[in-house]
Amino acid sequence: MSGQVVVTLIAALCVLLPLAWCMPSQTTRPEAAMTRREIIKDFVAKVQALIIELIEKLKALSALR
Repeated sequence: MSGQVVVTLIAALCVLLPLAWCMPSQTTRPEAAMTRREIIKDFVAKVQALIIELIEKLKALSALR
């Protein structure tokens, strides 16, 4: 993948993940909503960590050029 494609994907994730976090839950059970929210929160944290790692690797790669 080219650098521009990677940056575009990162930008899309940065926009879509908070949007997904704010969407209302379809369930009426509070415990299910809380569990769903925790799963989403963990997923967002992991994706953000991967994005940070990818950006660091891209910076290191561009520094080698």
